[in-house]
Amino acid sequence: MKERDTKDAQKDAQGANDTKKAHDNDTYDTYDAAKERLDEIVTDVRDKDVSLEASLDLLEEGVALANRCTELIDVASWSTPAAEADAEVDAETAETASDE
Repeated sequence: MKERDTKDAQKDAQGANDTKKAHDNDTYDTYDAAKERLDEIVTDVRDKDVSLEASLDLLEEGVALANRCTELIDVASWSTPAAEADAEVDAETAETASDE
């Protein structure tokens, strides 16, 4: 029993270190990178071998990542380069028509 407790403690410590490492690298510049990490967290939390403490740490990281994803979406440019080019052509056409 003691050996199992020691292994569980080591696993919890490793999970905490992994979570701390992820928090230290809290800069996700792209939505895809943040989403990928969120998917990893979901997989880890669903693992029955993860302790409650490690799960709570992962939850905290997941909430921070979800907030980061929201920020990235809020500032995303929703137009494509082709749409921007079309808008420029439309603006030039409108300007030329108003000059006549």
